[in-house]
Amino acid sequence: MKAFPFTAAPLLLMLIGCSGSDVSQLATPIAKQHSNPMAPPVNAAGVEAQKRVLQSKSDDEPISQEDGQLLEGQKAEKQGGQPKPQPKVARKIKHTADLTLITDEFDKKRDELQQLIVKHDGYEAMADVRSSPGSPRVGTWRVRAPIEHFSAFRDAVRKLAEVETDTVNTEDLTDQYYDLEANIKNLKAEQESWREMLKKTTDKLENLIAVKRELDRVTDEIQRKEGRLRLMANLTDLTTVNLTLRERQKFAPDKGPDVVEAATFGMRAEKTFEDSWAALRDFGQGLALVGIALAPWLPVLIVVGVPVWYWWRQWRKHVRTAAAVPVTPATPG
Repeated sequence: MKAFPFTAAPLLLMLIGCSGSDVSQLATPIAKQHSNPMAPPVNAAGVEAQKRVLQSKSDDEPISQEDGQLLEGQKAEKQGGQPKPQPKVARKIKHTADLTLITDEFDKKRDELQQLIVKHDGYEAMADVRSSPGSPRVGTWRVRAPIEHFSAFRDAVRKLAEVETDTVNTEDLTDQYYDLEANIKNLKAEQESWREMLKKTTDKLENLIAVKRELDRVTDEIQRKEGRLRLMANLTDLTTVNLTLRERQKFAPDKGPDVVEAATFGMRAEKTFEDSWAALRDFGQGLALVGIALAPWLPVLIVVGVPVWYWWRQWRKHVRTAAAVPVTPATPG
C-alpha cells in the first residue's frame, strides 16, 4: 500500500503534461487573436469542439458528427474557402400582354400574324374575326407563346401595323407555386404512411374502413393540388398575348366616319329577309313559351271554366225562352 504513491506519481505527471500541451494548443488561437486585433474572430463553438475532440482522443471515444462538421468548417475558413452558395430558385411569373393594332390591309396582316405565331412556337388559344357590311372588320386572338419568345413576339407583332394600345401585366406566383409544391410533397409522405398502415391493418373491419377513408381523402387532395400546380406551371411557362386587329376607318373630326364597304341591293334584300325570318321565329318561340306557361294551369281552367260555361249557356237559353213567349194584354173588366 505504501508503494502506491511512488507508482502513481509518474502517471500523474504524464497526465498533467498532456493536458497542459492540449490546453496550450487550444489557447494558441485565442492568444493570437489578442496579439493581432486585425485577425478574424475565433469561433467559440469551434474551440469547444476542439476540446471535446481532444477529450475523445484521450478517452478513446468516437467523435460526434456535429463536432466533425465544426472542425471541417474551421478548416475551410483557415484555407480561405467560402461556403457553397445555395442554388437560385426559378421565379414563376405570369405574363399577360394586350395589343390593339390598326391596319389598312386586314387580310395581309392576318396572314402575317399566323406566320409569326408559328415562328415563335406559339399557338392560338382563341381566334374570332367579325365582319359585316358597312362596318370595319375586327379580329381578336389569344395567343400562348413560350416565355423565352415573349419579348420577341411582342416586338414582331408591334411592327405589323399601327399600335393603338400596348400593355403588359405580370403576376409573381413564385411563393404560391413552391408552397403548393412543398404541400404536395408532405401530402405524398402522408399518403405513403396511410398505405403502410393499410397493409398492417387486418384486425377489425372498421379500422380498415377508417384508414381507407383517410387514404382516399389524402389522394383526392393530392390530385386537386397537382392539377392546380400544373395550371400555375402552364400560366408561367407560357405567356398570354391578347391581340386585336382592327381595320382602319377614314375618319375626320367634322363629319362621321366614311363607309368602308357600300351595301348592295342584294346584301340589303338578304339582310331584310334574315331579319323578317328572325322576327317570325321569335314570334313562334313566344307563342310556344306562352303555351308552356299555361300548361300547369289547364286543370284549374277546366275545373273552374266548365261549370261557368255551362251556367252561362243555361242562363242564355232561359233568356231566349223568356223572350220567345208572347205577352198577352190584359182585357178590361
